[in-house]
Amino acid sequence: MSEDKKVIGIPVHKYTKVCYILILVSGAFGLFTSLLALMGMYPGFGGVFGVLGLVGFGLAVTGFLAFSEEFDDLDLSHFKLIIILFVVFFIFNMIFFNALGGFGAIGSIISLLISVAQFAILFAAYRGWQASQKGNFENLKTQLIELKSFVASKISEGPKKPKE
Repeated sequence: MSEDKKVIGIPVHKYTKVCYILILVSGAFGLFTSLLALMGMYPGFGGVFGVLGLVGFGLAVTGFLAFSEEFDDLDLSHFKLIIILFVVFFIFNMIFFNALGGFGAIGSIISLLISVAQFAILFAAYRGWQASQKGNFENLKTQLIELKSFVASKISEGPKKPKE
């Protein structure tokens, strides 16, 4: 794969990373707004970050369908994983938003849990791509276990005391 080759103006070696970053920024904002919703605050600019997620999804679909010959098997497997995860979480969010949107705090808590799961799974998938692991559910499971262990170790360490 050539370093100077570009797809839609994005270098091929950075294309998958761009897809993940756009979707992760969107997911992080979704997590943030879910936390704010528990406090009764709803920022009005959430649509901008939703569009970022759609752009990342659109790039993954485009890379997978229209430019598949430009990418290696690793990138193609991650495009497929991004597409599957995005569609699953989109459907999940639509079902729970429509079913529980009027339930106040309970709906907000469920939305927060879905947002946490979405961000953790997408971040684990991104870590798998960084580690050059194929985008499949076995590697995703391994990355989630490693992520859980990392978070648990950081929580058990507690806050660091400032050096004097």
